[in-house]
This record gives sequence, C-alpha cells and structure tokens, in this order.
Amino acid sequence: MVLSSDIHPILGPVFNGAYLQIIQRFPVLWDFLYDNEPVADAAQAFRKFYLLLERGKLKREIEVLNPDIVVCTHALSLFSIVSERELGHLDCK
Repeated sequence: MVLSSDIHPILGPVFNGAYLQIIQRFPVLWDFLYDNEPVADAAQAFRKFYLLLERGKLKREIEVLNPDIVVCTHALSLFSIVSERELGHLDCK
C-alpha cells in the first residue's frame, strides 16, 4: 500500500487532512465545492502543477510493488496514474 504521505511528505497529509475536515465538519461546503465549475477549473490547474512535482514518485512505487491491481481512494492519485497510463508509462489495472 502506498499512502499519499509516501508520495509527498507535506502535500499528501495536508490534502488528506483538509479533505477530511471539510467533509466531516462542513459537509454543506463540500457539496458547494464539489459541484462548482470555477472550483473545478482551479482544481484542474492545481492537478497539473501537482503532476509536475510528483509525477514520477507514484509511478516508481507502482513499478516496485508490481501489484495485480491498483485501487485509488484519492482523486490526485487517480489523476496521476491515469496520466501515466495515457502517456504509456504505466501498464496496470
């Protein structure tokens, strides 16, 4: 298993903590953010930045572990894996 803190020791825990706090303490805010087009646009820009910083780390972890299947519980990990697959850098289920 690879945790987001394994991929980035600062950003991973910060994102996970913020995500959980918003969902647990402010579910109405989460609903607003989740269905908000300007927020989605900003998130897209952030994902591109995140990939520039972290693209290779998750890929290397997957190659080392050589799993039968990869399950993502976080959107950033999924985005990174999908991007690597589209570029032909990863071949995993």
